[in-house]
Amino acid sequence: MLKFPSSFWYTAVIATTAGAFFSVVTTLNSNPSRPTDRAHQAVESAVSDNPKSSQAAPDRVERTGRTPINQSEEVRAEDTPESYTRAVELANQAVLAYQAAKAEPDAARQRQLTERERFLWQATLQKLSEISNDAAVYSEVQAKLTHYRMLLANAESKLDSNENDFLTPIIQAAQAPLNGTHVTLCQIDRNEATSLVSYSRQGGNNPTRSTAEQLDSQRPFMVRDRIDTERCRHYQGDTQLASPASLIKLPIAIALLDKAADDNIKLSDKIYIDPNNFTENAAGASIDIGEEYSLEQVMARMINQSNNIATNQLIDYIGRDRIAKTMVTRGYTSTLVDFKLAGDRILPPNPGTQSNQSTTHDITVMMAHTYSLKHPGDEALLRALISQKDQELGYEALKNLSPAGEWMGEKTGQNDRLIGSTLVMKVGAERYALTVALDYSADPYAVRAIIRGIAEHLLETGPLVGGQERLQ
Repeated sequence: MLKFPSSFWYTAVIATTAGAFFSVVTTLNSNPSRPTDRAHQAVESAVSDNPKSSQAAPDRVERTGRTPINQSEEVRAEDTPESYTRAVELANQAVLAYQAAKAEPDAARQRQLTERERFLWQATLQKLSEISNDAAVYSEVQAKLTHYRMLLANAESKLDSNENDFLTPIIQAAQAPLNGTHVTLCQIDRNEATSLVSYSRQGGNNPTRSTAEQLDSQRPFMVRDRIDTERCRHYQGDTQLASPASLIKLPIAIALLDKAADDNIKLSDKIYIDPNNFTENAAGASIDIGEEYSLEQVMARMINQSNNIATNQLIDYIGRDRIAKTMVTRGYTSTLVDFKLAGDRILPPNPGTQSNQSTTHDITVMMAHTYSLKHPGDEALLRALISQKDQELGYEALKNLSPAGEWMGEKTGQNDRLIGSTLVMKVGAERYALTVALDYSADPYAVRAIIRGIAEHLLETGPLVGGQERLQ
């Protein structure tokens, strides 16, 4: 989050029609400032001057001569769009929720009211954004959009200031360095459906029935348009990792599926493994140079074996520019794939010029989107994730929590600058994407302790987000 001296907010409140004490939240891992009294007054001044809202809170409305949210005298009622009228109602409810939270002594209830305020500002903005540019109130709407985005940021920052607090003691208990630890946790869905996959431990990580069948049966519950920020918790989640290590293989797989969908390429199509892409692999990873494999086979080996040769071949096949385009299009703006993977000694030709980059936030949202089956080919990637061979981190951390906590797939990564894991787990009735990464560490115990600590916290306290309010 952008942070300014406290005097800035006093100036902003006085100088602007909206009056808000800080800019729109731009990151998930910031430490927000506390609202000032003048920022509180700015929120309260958003109450419209229509009779209903004035009667609801007559002593809390700041009369400043500012344009109220309801239509101005110059605009006839019949010229006012229905979306604008609804926005008036929602904004008034948002301010009343703010006022109630301000007066509420109980912390849990205060948080619920602030969550409601946030939801109502989001709904207000949605209604205002529906108004066309030829509407009589269009110029007023633009000012209100700016105003209410800041008030939404105000509500989000208040929630953000305490929602992530539980992660710090978990990290400390794991004896992980606070300045080198990155964690992002996102709740994927809120339904009560059973686990996507039932695992047979006698046969390894193999589904007991067709993965595709189970995914199809869950599809109505799984589709999500986006991962809302209120459904995520983080600790340095938007801070660049020292290195993404093999976690970078997840965005490469996503870019492959994107290319296949756009270019009508079948995952059963075969590609040649160029000997120039040879490098050392981890134990157990295998692929023969000079041979052909299907795209799905190459992607699966990159994910579940962490195969470096397969990774380098896919970077060539997709192309660095195309990978970058997919990252931007899907909103993973902190992720860069440029450098090929190398073992201890052998660096392939044309290795790249920039270090790979990512954050636990980007990686976690990628996992959440994959398990929500948002894009063509996600089923194939999910199959690779649930057949992960490296079970030292997330799987090991959760194996004794079953059935209350269940491992549902994972990608691990480790080099001399990072150790980490991104996984999906089912805790109670909910599914979560979780990424834990430690800079300049080789400590699997700390990674496992953080993963298990978060799962146990969720078991004790319940879901990050409960039922969602609906507008009538």
